[in-house]
Amino acid sequence: MGGAEDLEGVDASFEQLVEETREAAGWDEAETENLLTEKIVTEFVKFHVKKAEGERRLQGRGDEISEKRRTVPSKSPERNSSAKKRLQELLERDSNKEEEAEKAIVP
Repeated sequence: MGGAEDLEGVDASFEQLVEETREAAGWDEAETENLLTEKIVTEFVKFHVKKAEGERRLQGRGDEISEKRRTVPSKSPERNSSAKKRLQELLERDSNKEEEAEKAIVP
């Protein structure tokens, strides 16, 4: 008589799984039912454990991204006064150059 270990690598249809289980149980119906139940419960638990780990990993990744967004300093000119001041200076200089160029063109 075999055990659930004999069915470990079986990846088949339900009918094939039942046939493999019967062979592993030595054609004893009670043992076949026990092995099938053990196999099904084991696979069910493995599936849900793997799914929960994936969800925790995704949740952890989401928390990590949220934390980075909160801690990354903003570099936009509106929030950084020195950058805003520098941008204003450059814009004023450009507008002054444009005005001078227009004056030079118009006699």
